[in-house]
Amino acid sequence: MDAHDLQVWNGVLLAGSWANVSLFTVEVALCIFYMPQWKLRRTYQYGFAVLLMNDALGSICVCINLFMSMVQALDGSQWPIHTLLLSTALSAFIEQTFLLHRYWKITRNTIASAFIMLLVLAHVAASIACVALEIHHMDYISVGPNMARIAAILCTAADILIALSMVWSMSGINPVWSSTQQLIRSVCINALTSGAIVATVTLLAMVSLIVHNINASIFTLFFATMGRVYSITVLVNFIHRTRPTAQNSLHITDAAQTQSQPLSIVIFLDRERGDTDLRSVRSVQDSACVLETTSAHPPRPEAKSSAVVPEPHPRASYTV
Repeated sequence: MDAHDLQVWNGVLLAGSWANVSLFTVEVALCIFYMPQWKLRRTYQYGFAVLLMNDALGSICVCINLFMSMVQALDGSQWPIHTLLLSTALSAFIEQTFLLHRYWKITRNTIASAFIMLLVLAHVAASIACVALEIHHMDYISVGPNMARIAAILCTAADILIALSMVWSMSGINPVWSSTQQLIRSVCINALTSGAIVATVTLLAMVSLIVHNINASIFTLFFATMGRVYSITVLVNFIHRTRPTAQNSLHITDAAQTQSQPLSIVIFLDRERGDTDLRSVRSVQDSACVLETTSAHPPRPEAKSSAVVPEPHPRASYTV
């Protein structure tokens, strides 16, 4: 590596560490400000604890890698990169699993959810295999870079499919109330925006890794911040979920589906709790659709009313 390449490499490492520390600070600030306001289940509390500890570990690895590269000039030690790769894979797994679970709660589309989940698990497996190949030096030069590219492609595909699947499912809902229409539009924008941001970062990282004409140090800039982007995406989705909308203070929840109603209606409102449970029209049968319509607008008397003999007016006279 000549002097110019070394200067570019150190500059990218420094910029990546600054961006990583900034994003991690934002993540911690969001947790401190919003988490006391949320009444989370124990599962989510453990999940956020794992998320914060994992991001703290990833941020420490980024700083250690910068110190070892610029101060000690230890190019042979790669353990911070390996740890950061596994930490990023875990952040991606948590974020993608959370969004995929929300998609499944809304649509109940098991086939699509299972396919995307396979991509998520394949990305984690490819990341672990990439680290294992480099540690044991098992023909890493010919296999390792290809495995890293495969992991990047799988991660990008999962992010894009989750966002597009959510928007496609929500577009099939025929809202009854105007507030429901605003809620659906808000969910679509949130899914597309959050998924697009994560997918854009992973896509740029994948392009910088695959295209040979691009400087390889560019990948380091995205690689240092990807884990924090995933975690902030989860936090933003929770913030958006608990933010009141329209006049009914609606928000998306993960309310459990009751066994007495295996095919839930499209929109279920609990005005006492302020909860909203969205279900896709594509997964609802006609009976459930009729149930929603009748609950929102009671049926009016139809042709049967014409057969009823009108009561005679007090002043009217009728002859037989």
